[in-house]
Amino acid sequence: MLSTVHAIHVSPYHRLLMPVASSPTQKLRHLMEVITKHYFNGSIETYGEKGFVEHNEMVKRVCKEKGREVLVYQVGEGWERLCAFLGKEVPEREYPHVNDRKYWRRNWGLSWSWMSIWGLGSLGIAVLSGVYMRMGS
Repeated sequence: MLSTVHAIHVSPYHRLLMPVASSPTQKLRHLMEVITKHYFNGSIETYGEKGFVEHNEMVKRVCKEKGREVLVYQVGEGWERLCAFLGKEVPEREYPHVNDRKYWRRNWGLSWSWMSIWGLGSLGIAVLSGVYMRMGS
C-alpha cells in the first residue's frame, strides 16, 4: 500500500514531511482523508476492497438508472476498446504508460528526494540538539 497515494495518508514518514510538502501534495492528502473517512470507514486496510467493490457497483447502478453505458476497462488494455466506447478513432501514438509507480511516486512527492533528505536531516538535527541541551542541563 505504501506504493500508492495511500502512503500520503498512513506513512509516518510522509506525515512528518507534510508541513513542507507542495500544495498539490497537501491537497491530495486532504482528499485521501475525506475518501478514507467516507468510503472506507476510516481504514483502507480493513474496508478497502469492500469500499472499492461497493463504489463500482454504485456507479454501475446509477448509470443503469440513468440509461448510461458503462465501460469496465483495465488501464493498460490499450486504445481499441476505449476508443470504440468513446466513438473516437484509435490514435497513431502508443498507449501512454507514464502512470507507473515510479513516475507517480516521484510526481506526488512519495519517493526519496533532496526535500525528503533535508526533512529527515532537519529532524535529526533537532532531536540531537534537544538531547545535547538536556545533557548540558
